[in-house]
Amino acid sequence: MQQQTGISGRPRWAVALTGLGGLLMVIGAILPFVTGSAGGPFEGQSLGGLDTPDGKLYLGVGIGLIVFAFLIWATRSPALRKILGVLVILASGFMVYAGIVDISDVRDQAEVDIGIGLYIVLVGSIIGVVGGVLSLIATRSTLEAPPPPAEASMPPPPPPELPSEPSSP
Repeated sequence: MQQQTGISGRPRWAVALTGLGGLLMVIGAILPFVTGSAGGPFEGQSLGGLDTPDGKLYLGVGIGLIVFAFLIWATRSPALRKILGVLVILASGFMVYAGIVDISDVRDQAEVDIGIGLYIVLVGSIIGVVGGVLSLIATRSTLEAPPPPAEASMPPPPPPELPSEPSSP
């Protein structure tokens, strides 16, 4: 599968998915990470992502992914695009791991439920990994515009002449 690129040779899907993953991470970091379970002493209470150190980390990495998406879009160097793709994969991959650990930690606690913010952060991290992978697999042929058609240097040969038929008297 070839990476679809725009007129200027920028990988659309890599940029879109990296930016979307970062945006989801930022949104998820703002939303509640932990909510009180129904009937428990913490019912109706929630702990937002920005109230936790991990939530602030998710916010920072999410903003970083948005910046990386812009840099992937702006650069024309395939080598720099691949370096940025590796950085996106590493940052997003670490956030996938951290999200899974945070979800399992909250699940182990009694009387609280996992908030929507952790799930959105996890989904954003996974999308970020996919965007980084697409940035890596964008090949040189997909990053450059196709060459213009070559003009013929010689005109086509004339059609062969047919022998004339003798006229009948």
